[in-house]
Amino acid sequence: MKIGFYGLTHLGITYLSATVYKGFDVIGFDDNEVIKKIKSNKYIKEPHIFSVLKNNKEKILLTSNLSNLNKCDLIFFSYDTPISSNGKSIDTFIKIKINRLLKVLNKDKKLIILSQVNPGFTENIRWNKDLLFYMVETLIFGQAFQRAINPERIIIGTSTKGSNLKILKNFLKSFCKKFIITDYNSAEFTKICINIFLISSIFTTNNLASISKKIKVNWDDIVKSLRLDKRIGKYAYLTPSIGLSGTNLIRDLNVVHDLSKKNNLSSELSRYWVKESYNRKWIKDQFQKIQNKNKNLNCLILGLSYKENTDSILNSVSIYFIEQFNILKKCKFTCYDPVVKKINYKSIKLIENKYFYKFKKKSKNVLLILTP
Repeated sequence: MKIGFYGLTHLGITYLSATVYKGFDVIGFDDNEVIKKIKSNKYIKEPHIFSVLKNNKEKILLTSNLSNLNKCDLIFFSYDTPISSNGKSIDTFIKIKINRLLKVLNKDKKLIILSQVNPGFTENIRWNKDLLFYMVETLIFGQAFQRAINPERIIIGTSTKGSNLKILKNFLKSFCKKFIITDYNSAEFTKICINIFLISSIFTTNNLASISKKIKVNWDDIVKSLRLDKRIGKYAYLTPSIGLSGTNLIRDLNVVHDLSKKNNLSSELSRYWVKESYNRKWIKDQFQKIQNKNKNLNCLILGLSYKENTDSILNSVSIYFIEQFNILKKCKFTCYDPVVKKINYKSIKLIENKYFYKFKKKSKNVLLILTP
């Protein structure tokens, strides 16, 4: 069996490498520039992926010729869905890419949508519904490969229970044997619901941890009890953070907020969460206190990516902070991150080794650690 991937962004290259790791031959399509970056290992930083690609070259064909995907038994639509500056999906990008694929794809090909889309999207794709599926991805930056090869369950949206679904399931059994089969809309909304529950955990944790600090309660001791409660669980998000990072959670939060308003349902909670997701007031307040007392500051920021083991700076707390104080010319910012090697801020000095930085004895120095 040969598996195709249309789009080699973070989503596509992760599932392609996981599929190769499981022993399948693959064909991956994208633009020539993307393919060059993948082959030179100057692409997305994600543990394990590129070592798998390097060690399995004989199983991989990377191509910019779209018709090559017709050689595959299953074709995954695997572009990351772009997100606008206000945290909403740019669906037009996905629609353009799908229409381009369908013009070339043979009419008997089985197509699986992996990209994040809103409920109703897959149903509206003009393709034989017996050959069209939606699959929920639950990747995490920095842990994407491990989650791709060993998911907790596989969720498939379909309109058929026939032989084509059996073929897809037989392939996916190499990854996981726990299946949830549902309709397109339910599968699409399942992905969103998962993220909303994560968001609720993050905000609840941050709120309770803040209260604990004020009333001199040991939050770490409370966490031990919470993890042993089956209704909460040992994998729950119980570590306090500065707020939501990345963009996927904020995107799904906006989807739920919009759906609530559209269907005349209460949207107060989602509106509050949307507001809070962009609120990093604590950071600004803390730094402003120092800056008001000491005008000339030398600042070293450790950590730029929005989470560990990735070079993604999407909605990063550190980048947010830099954007807020970049106009303060009297503050000099130097940054270090073990993975992020380039940022588009000319006034920010990015160093390759944190030990190269020397705090100045006669100046006021500030160390900022804004990532885990």
